[in-house]
Amino acid sequence: MHKRDRTYIDGRRALRRQQLLAKYSLAAAVAFSVSSVATAADDNQLAEIVVTAQKRVENIKDIPVSISQLSGDELSARHIVDYDDLSRSVPSVSFAAGGTEGTSNIEMRGVSSAAGAAVVAVYLDESSITTPGSGWIGQAQPIPFDFARVEVLRGPQGTLYGASSMGGAIRFISNQPKLDSYEVDVVSEVSGTDYGGVNYNESVVANAPINSELALRVGVNYGSNSGWIDHYNYLSNQKDGTGINSVEQAVVKVGLLYRPTDDLTITPTLWLQRVESADSSVFYPDLGLFRTNKEESEPSNDRIAIPALKIEQHLDRADLTSVSTYFWRDNNRQIDGTYFNDAALAYFYLDPNPVFASHQPENDSIIAHIASPVNAETKGTQFTQELRATSIKPREGELPLQWTAGLYYSHVTQNSQNSEYAPGLNAAFNSIYGFPLSSPIVQNALGTTATTFANDIMFVSPSRSRIAEYAAFGQFQYDLLPRLHASAGVRYEYSTQSYSVTDAGFYGIGLPSSFSANSKTSATTPRFSAVYDLTDTSTAYATIAKGYRIGGGTGPIPESVCGGDLKAIGLNSAPNTYASDSLWSYELGTKLLLDDRALSIDLSTYLINWKNIQQSIALPDCGFAFTDNFGDARSYGAEVQVAYKPSFVRNLTLGLNAGGGKSVITRSDDPSAAAVGQHTLFVPEYTATATAEYKATIFNGILGVLRADYDWTGLSYGSFQATDPDYRNPAYGVFNGSIGIEAGSLQVSIFGKNLTNNQTIIQRPNIASVVEGYSVRPITIGLSVSKQFR
Repeated sequence: MHKRDRTYIDGRRALRRQQLLAKYSLAAAVAFSVSSVATAADDNQLAEIVVTAQKRVENIKDIPVSISQLSGDELSARHIVDYDDLSRSVPSVSFAAGGTEGTSNIEMRGVSSAAGAAVVAVYLDESSITTPGSGWIGQAQPIPFDFARVEVLRGPQGTLYGASSMGGAIRFISNQPKLDSYEVDVVSEVSGTDYGGVNYNESVVANAPINSELALRVGVNYGSNSGWIDHYNYLSNQKDGTGINSVEQAVVKVGLLYRPTDDLTITPTLWLQRVESADSSVFYPDLGLFRTNKEESEPSNDRIAIPALKIEQHLDRADLTSVSTYFWRDNNRQIDGTYFNDAALAYFYLDPNPVFASHQPENDSIIAHIASPVNAETKGTQFTQELRATSIKPREGELPLQWTAGLYYSHVTQNSQNSEYAPGLNAAFNSIYGFPLSSPIVQNALGTTATTFANDIMFVSPSRSRIAEYAAFGQFQYDLLPRLHASAGVRYEYSTQSYSVTDAGFYGIGLPSSFSANSKTSATTPRFSAVYDLTDTSTAYATIAKGYRIGGGTGPIPESVCGGDLKAIGLNSAPNTYASDSLWSYELGTKLLLDDRALSIDLSTYLINWKNIQQSIALPDCGFAFTDNFGDARSYGAEVQVAYKPSFVRNLTLGLNAGGGKSVITRSDDPSAAAVGQHTLFVPEYTATATAEYKATIFNGILGVLRADYDWTGLSYGSFQATDPDYRNPAYGVFNGSIGIEAGSLQVSIFGKNLTNNQTIIQRPNIASVVEGYSVRPITIGLSVSKQFR
């Protein structure tokens, strides 16, 4: 495989809602996955949920989009720490494992692609941290620390969030500075993992009003997780490393709130995060559970920095908002390239060649097992600026119209450095064959140059991509009738992309020394919705929306080497660019709050038609790949989210969410890559999560708390090729729980994750041309203590 192609409702009412949420969130941290609703004044009622999914404060029941919300309390109580946990907690979200932090990709509602730009947008507050779909990395994962909530918006969000939100968007919303209280929150956790060791996580957050206009919020988090993968020497088969995949993480967050007047708020923030993995969390199933014998370790260091500035000005009829953000990320990984570098050289180049035949077969193994470290570093920056105006709620007697309008600009730069070496290759070769790799004999036999293997270089390929996006958007809601509300929105977006790469080394045979490609993309993404108020607390809705993602550059492909493969799929030459793809989504749903606000039911159904899908096309004989638009797909399914506080058992909260659907290829330009009728990748046929939380007074105001959840993930497909070990990924379940006490602001709990110690290999990711096994972290039992000082 070619290395590069892995590729806002008025102010008083809103404030009152926030006060209610703050007042009762400690009294009942609800453990259900539908919307993490805090307990209302009546302990047997579910309070309304307020979100900012449409860039204004709204009741979640009023939004014509399927949304899940997980509160910060729930994230902590259920120990949701990454995309793996998140995908098992909400419907219709899945992930493709990358083996280490920052390498997983996210899918929603069957919109899944292994190449091209991202299909799910990721935000930290209002800062876009969506990573372009190129290089060796996946989506950045903000560590859940001092979060108010996480909002998961399903279905295309192109009108308000732009490209790369065609599947949906995930918004991590952090707690902001407060002017009215001094606060210190401390959390300490210690746990142990089967097959691993001791883990710990420590955090402290302080909020301090400096004066009546200025407040500061600072937080620090540090954690260490033990590994559970063991390493064995590939020659002796003796264990020489235990728990090699340990991880350390650190977060520093700073927020400053300045409110010089009642109408002006200025909030600069800074988020710094580092996740350092000693090795990847995949293993070789053929060697046994949690075992590997890779010849090079695969550490990684994923660092992000996100400074942002938000300015809000309240006017008589609208709120003006400016959001300026800068997202910096440096993901540095090492990968074991021995298999696709040295082994390929020995068995595909040297072995068949009669020039080297007299020294084989025993010497092939020596060459094949010269460890080849691959350094894959991707550095990216993204500057974004959004200016928008949001109307306030119409007063009585005014036109029942609300609107949001804005302008958006983004500039993304991504530099990827792929450096592949085989230290000692030249010396070993000369020792075996009696002549150096630079000799004319090798040049003539392999068709290469004398400098190809200089300094034991196998392949070096630095690349650079730039993306500039310009957009204007607007969304309007009008009350046609007291109970019937219609909305329409549109976004026009124009983007330019440039891509360049320089190749050198043996595996650059047939490639130009430098290559560049430029492209332009424009799109209009409308959305139309209607909401009918069934009652004061329940709605039904319908939404039609379009989503898209930008195109980009691909290649190059050496036609001298890959001409036959290209002709086999009807191409005379490989493309230098690929076009944008798009989809239309049709959604019907209802959001019900019943039984005197004790029962919440959200139902949604959807149909998505996806055209011109960006996908990686592998050329089987020559070993290269490129990104192109190769076909269409269709996704359809349904989701249900339920929360219930039964009157016959006080202080009990039950929850269930589930999703089921199907996503298949409906047109394919290359049936050998993906055939009509095949499933799109990493999309479970169904998911389900059942949760329960019970609180009871033990004595003197001390509450006992019991929580449990069971997360079930159905069958999915990880490859279009039936012979690929990742083709069919099995269903699996994860059981988690905790038991503890709450004594005022002190909380103590014993928790467990993966209590049944499920060891199913849930995916078999292809890491550097080697198929490996990925599973849920083994059973982990721990103690968590938190204290809030007010």
